[in-house]
Amino acid sequence: MSAFPEFRQAVLQWRRVAIRRLRENTADCVTRGPGLPVWAHNRDGGYRIERDPLVWDREIADELMLLPQWSRIEEAVSNNSELQAQFGHAVGSAYSRGEVNLESTLRYMLPKPVWSDDRSSVLLDDSGFENAYRALETFLSGDTVTHVAMWLVRGVELDKPIRLDDRTVLRRLSPLEVIDCLRLGLITPRRGVLLPSDPFEGMPVGLFFSRAEAKVIDDGALEMEADFEGFNTRILEKQKVVENLQSCAAVANLPNLSISSMRVESHSWEGRLSAFTTGGGASAKFALVNRLSSNAITRSTAMLLKRTWGWLSRPGASSNIGFAARRLGYANERVRDEDHLLDTMIAAEALYLGGGREGELKFRLSTHAAVWAEPAKLNATRREIYDFMRVAYDARSRIAHGNQPDPNRLKFKGNVVTLQEFCKTLNEIVRTGLVRAINYSERNSVNKFNNGWDGMILK
Repeated sequence: MSAFPEFRQAVLQWRRVAIRRLRENTADCVTRGPGLPVWAHNRDGGYRIERDPLVWDREIADELMLLPQWSRIEEAVSNNSELQAQFGHAVGSAYSRGEVNLESTLRYMLPKPVWSDDRSSVLLDDSGFENAYRALETFLSGDTVTHVAMWLVRGVELDKPIRLDDRTVLRRLSPLEVIDCLRLGLITPRRGVLLPSDPFEGMPVGLFFSRAEAKVIDDGALEMEADFEGFNTRILEKQKVVENLQSCAAVANLPNLSISSMRVESHSWEGRLSAFTTGGGASAKFALVNRLSSNAITRSTAMLLKRTWGWLSRPGASSNIGFAARRLGYANERVRDEDHLLDTMIAAEALYLGGGREGELKFRLSTHAAVWAEPAKLNATRREIYDFMRVAYDARSRIAHGNQPDPNRLKFKGNVVTLQEFCKTLNEIVRTGLVRAINYSERNSVNKFNNGWDGMILK
């Protein structure tokens, strides 16, 4: 049921008459947009720069506010104190807000003019009324505004959205969001054209995080309250979202996933991504990642991603497993193999030595990994995992003390491998053990993984 039934009915009646007039006089109602070219979403699914974008003629659009039906809209607003308090005022949160103007808001409800396929005539687009009005009414009737932050995600192919929790979702961008990212320069197309089948870019994926904030309505003044504690909380929340996805991607074996160091934000009723700000927790890998190499998120991978997200997000998850998952996430974001090895070994030590006694670190680390990391999945024996982890421990020590690993000692199953291949095998050993540790901790309702190593090894 509508929160403002009289207002809704008046808007519908005015829109119906306005569209009839626009349709009858399309040739006279449309002008070429002034200023810079804009991005448009074509019917063939592609995105192209429109050098002469179409807009409703300003005088014609203003005349639509002179229709007899417009007075009913104004009457509906004047008879409702909640509506009257918001139109003509700056509405938003304590951190940012913008003016909500009745004329420009309802002009947004009109269909947009578009070229026909052969560009011989001007048509009205097929944009519906219901979704736009529902978003506006939710914004006007609520005591809070929804603040949305979005980061671009590279290196994954995704068909269906993955809802990580009630505030966070990983999904493909909508056509309008793609246009916003093109406009803001977050997406750089290939040869001026971005198509869904373009292997260079693919269909962009975004990490969306929403936050409900108290609605603030200004009557004239636009000054924002100083709430530094609240501001810092918001920043830390967003950094944790990025960090958690990096950690989950590492555990779910999505090594190519990388998150943009920039984010766009919005709390406006139409959901346009407008603010363009620096984000936290991302690395240079986003700019360097090979975009021709992506990980397909299968159903099983999505389930593991969600399960790991839930585990990392719950209270008390800052245990050795959470720390190990974060370091494995950092490793996947590293560009240099030496840095990748260091972070992966920190994750291994958190998993296999966390909370344990000092002494015999290399021996205990290698033994615990050999017993726990399911060597059969790597077509290896426990002895081969044990030997490999001893070499990895020595390589980590050499790098940490300013030396290069000895390339002749980098072996797996008796064969010398490159540092890159060595890091890949090490990552898989630690990742497999971490997945098993998370499953064990969930089944036994524990946060700290310390699985009685001596008893398990000696039984």
